[in-house]
Amino acid sequence: VKVNLHDAEAFCDWLTKEERQSGKIAMDVTYRLPTDHEWSCAAGIGSKEDPAAKPSEKSGKIEGYSWGTAWPPPEGAGNYYGEEAAKVPYGQPAQAPIKGYRDDFPRTAPVGSFKPNELGLFDLGGNVQEWCVADFGNRFGTANLGVLRGESWWRKYDGKDYAVSSQRIGHPKNALYDFNGFRVVLELPVSGNTALTPAPPAPATDDVTKRLAEIDAQFQTAYDRDVAPGHTAAVLDLDTKYLAAVQRELDAATKAGRLNESNALRAEVKRITDKEPLPAADDPKLPGSLLKLRATYRSTLAKFEEARDEKSKAYHSRRDALLAEYHAELTRLGHSIDAQRVSALREERARRFTVPRTASQSPPAPDVPPISDAWANLPRPDGKPAKKTPRVKVFILMGGNMQGFPLVTGSKDTTLEYAVKKEKLYPFLYDESGNWTLRRDVRNVWATLDASSRTWVAKNEWLGVKNGADIGPEHGIGHPLGNAIEEPVMILKSCVGTNRSLGWDLLPPGSESFEFTQKDEITGESVTWVHAAYKGTPARWIKGTTPQPIDWHAGKQYDRDTNGAKTVLAKPGEYYPGTSRYEVEGFFWWQGEPDTQSAAYSSRYETNLVQLIKQLRKDFDAPKAKFVIATPGGIANGSTGNSGLVLDAMLAVDGGSGKYPEFKGNVATVYTNPLAKGGIGYNGSAKTYMDIGLAMGEAMVRLLENGKQ
Repeated sequence: VKVNLHDAEAFCDWLTKEERQSGKIAMDVTYRLPTDHEWSCAAGIGSKEDPAAKPSEKSGKIEGYSWGTAWPPPEGAGNYYGEEAAKVPYGQPAQAPIKGYRDDFPRTAPVGSFKPNELGLFDLGGNVQEWCVADFGNRFGTANLGVLRGESWWRKYDGKDYAVSSQRIGHPKNALYDFNGFRVVLELPVSGNTALTPAPPAPATDDVTKRLAEIDAQFQTAYDRDVAPGHTAAVLDLDTKYLAAVQRELDAATKAGRLNESNALRAEVKRITDKEPLPAADDPKLPGSLLKLRATYRSTLAKFEEARDEKSKAYHSRRDALLAEYHAELTRLGHSIDAQRVSALREERARRFTVPRTASQSPPAPDVPPISDAWANLPRPDGKPAKKTPRVKVFILMGGNMQGFPLVTGSKDTTLEYAVKKEKLYPFLYDESGNWTLRRDVRNVWATLDASSRTWVAKNEWLGVKNGADIGPEHGIGHPLGNAIEEPVMILKSCVGTNRSLGWDLLPPGSESFEFTQKDEITGESVTWVHAAYKGTPARWIKGTTPQPIDWHAGKQYDRDTNGAKTVLAKPGEYYPGTSRYEVEGFFWWQGEPDTQSAAYSSRYETNLVQLIKQLRKDFDAPKAKFVIATPGGIANGSTGNSGLVLDAMLAVDGGSGKYPEFKGNVATVYTNPLAKGGIGYNGSAKTYMDIGLAMGEAMVRLLENGKQ
């Protein structure tokens, strides 16, 4: 659970490779996610639906639940949002529980806790919503949504309507929630029609596999002929020159009697001759001569790789065009499952290859100093309180990514415990005895929402790691600030969820309505939409029609998050003992992925971000407060489309870009892609949240120091 669509697909790819290599499955057997229609068949309603129809067209059209037709669910029907779940606070807005229904699980339940359906499948209703391979279409003004099936333990909407087996939820494909999960399909090679209900005769699976292999072979042949040889030759020449340069430095160091430098350079020669890869980050204790050589090697190699990728652009585009033609052919013949397979393959290939833009097309990304160089030597906190003063300096953290969720303890390489004990990172987080350190000069406060959408202070403690908990970027942010500031410091996180867009949920006051024309995913016609201003509802409506209000308005999450922060600041002494006043010194903003799912929102991201900076300073009476922005880790410099627009907007507002003179010296953007493990979603990597937090904290320290000067 708590995985996005891309993570689920990546797991299927990994499992397929693992079990093929171990001999558990044959080489022509594949694990994948179910299609939308396959899920319906598993739920027993596939024969009542049109396999070729879009998920949005079929959503909620067939009545009946996984247990039958009665409401509420009978005892033991599954893991739903019963009265037991409502008693456990959860940081998302939710309606009342299902009256009169209880199960034993306030959150997720182990598979097999309830009876299976007639096919022997568990939890096709309740527990978690499940990702399918399908495109939902437009929903709430957002296109290119994934499809989730089955109700979950958390009842965000009207459970009676959303629990029907035919209901589909259109959801951003990068969304992470602990009520979303997935099940896998083991696809076996069979002949003839692979659909689960009657459909036009389909090509044999072997024929589809053969056609896809032919397309791949065309691409690989051309790539190996025209692109790979030049790149390989350039890299071999670079390796030869690098080895010669290291050897020259080794001879000079040996001759001069510099023993430590000689040993390091000798080890580098051995690494090269043994064909071991260059490490991702350098030990700052390495001699300067070696650090300089490695930096030159990396920058030169990066140029070669950029040239290779640019040259291969035409070949990737040609392969995608052939796949698009084959997809259209299968769709025309009514072979929907094979068409879905080709569509999924195109999406996967598109994610793996992004052609860089030229320098003139995209602002340069700020340099991110290697973590080991910049912050490995942060001092351990001494446990002493801050300088005694009635005023606490407050730094407000906002944006969905601030919530965080990586685990502290555990043996997985994504946990903080693994990073500290196995990789020896972040020595300032633990003392000489191996216990977690505690800062008594930095307060860690998190204001979020309970199940009734009321402000709930989930954390009010001194900054320190706790076993069994999870973490966000606040630990990385708080340590640099605590070291740089003598006065009391409060890290005040006020956010909820990861699927909140700046263009709708977090739209700041003062934002105006705008029009945007785009092609409707269902009808194919161009439509001009009017998008809501702050406080407006719904998110959008067709120009010339009357908007129909819904139970949400533009900026509602902004209102909730700012009100949550103000609830804490109304009583500073309760949250930082010994203080009675506060001053907002800075804001941190880490968000952006949800806006990439909408062409309209991504086109307005820069306008909205500028307004956000100004409005937050106004709302908290902090006109001189510094502002640090972190880019989404999964968006690389040079990205195109919606992602490129969001990244460009963030880079443009950096005070050093020159585009907004009023932001010079007080707004900084941290480019996080080199620090992100696993792209969007970050695979639950504690290192990603620590490293990005540290980068943001250091950026804020630099802004504060510049302000003093």
